[in-house]
Amino acid sequence: MWALSKLRLDKPLSFDWTATGDPKTKALAVTIAGGVVIVVGGIEVSPGTHDLRVWWLSAEDGALLHEAPFAMSPGDDWFNERDEIGRGVAIVGDEVIVVGEREIIGEFNKIYRRTVVLRYSIAGEALGEWTSPGEQLEEDGGMAVAPLRGGGFVVTGWGRDLFTIRQVVTRWFSAAGDPGPVRVEPTPGSDAIGYAIGEDREGKIIIAGSRKQPATDMDAWIFAIPGPLGGHVWEVVRNGPGKGPDDAAGLAVGPWGHVSIVGSEFADLQPRAFALRLYP
Repeated sequence: MWALSKLRLDKPLSFDWTATGDPKTKALAVTIAGGVVIVVGGIEVSPGTHDLRVWWLSAEDGALLHEAPFAMSPGDDWFNERDEIGRGVAIVGDEVIVVGEREIIGEFNKIYRRTVVLRYSIAGEALGEWTSPGEQLEEDGGMAVAPLRGGGFVVTGWGRDLFTIRQVVTRWFSAAGDPGPVRVEPTPGSDAIGYAIGEDREGKIIIAGSRKQPATDMDAWIFAIPGPLGGHVWEVVRNGPGKGPDDAAGLAVGPWGHVSIVGSEFADLQPRAFALRLYP
């Protein structure tokens, strides 16, 4: 698989970039810091198994400036069978924060998926890593990350006990990368996952994703929370015209508080994109 992204700043970037060296690459998130484009994803080492990868590119000509792999050491994963993949990236202060998922060997030699958070300098120097201990639910995964105005950052994704449905899990981190409060959205009987996250001008956390509603397929689910505690300030559930699966995959919060959502829906027997703007 391959992916291509163009970022428009004052003018369009003048290059197209494709990962080289191994054809089985996935690009799942992108951001920009000054003159550097940062792409996050993974390299497929076998069907369904990846090594997490971060690429730093020059915004001038697409030249590869730096590349950072993340995988278990051969001593811990001799045949490279554990999956690690990057899902989201954000610039927080003067650091690059990458979030994703990794497989670990846990209790009774079982394989668990856990959130991984990697911290890099803008130039690509590794600054630290953190793996979820699974203290709330047995498995979890990080899908998106956003900076907080007060410092630090927030990560959303999913969590579940083994062989059960997923629930949206959100975790707060300090500016030093230390883990803080964890919030789980209780959705018994409804499979749910958070794909995107942002903070509005009032400090509310906006999460976009999908949720399995009774008697329907997956519906797009967008909601605002005041922080680690407290009920939803507002929520929107969107079931597209085709009544098929809907996902809210990305969001941006505008300067006046409106939230722009992009995602996919199912209509006329075909998947298609949708865009949605929510006003405060």
